[in-house]
Amino acid sequence: MKNETLMQLAPKSPAKIAGVLSLLSTMFVLAIWFKLLFVGMPSNLTVTDAVIDQLSYFYSDENPSRLTFVWLAMLPLITAAIGSSYLLNFARSKKIAFFLLTLTIAIGLVVLAFGPFSLAIFVLLPAYWGWRCLEDIQMNIRTDG
Repeated sequence: MKNETLMQLAPKSPAKIAGVLSLLSTMFVLAIWFKLLFVGMPSNLTVTDAVIDQLSYFYSDENPSRLTFVWLAMLPLITAAIGSSYLLNFARSKKIAFFLLTLTIAIGLVVLAFGPFSLAIFVLLPAYWGWRCLEDIQMNIRTDG
């Protein structure tokens, strides 16, 4: 009985699976930000002051890794937008599905080049399902036309 209920909750279309996996990679990046901002905080500062100090250091001109933190801040926004686009059925047209697939691969390759391998895997994982979504659209065009 429990397995049947779980199977009913599981997404069935490739677009929905790609959307869920993109949102999962968003959660992975947000967990990285949580660790960066809230783990190992100085005891003499309030939480707000410590977070502001961390962020001001991350984006200061003295930090040689500033660009890394810029793309790390943009990454959850991009992956959330990709996941939401899939889940809100924007990927029904061939052009949008191709754009989302291309964006997923491009962002995944950037993360692979400049970030940790485990994060790159999470960001690239929806690409397979984005490809399947594109194939489904092409198959529907062939059968309808």
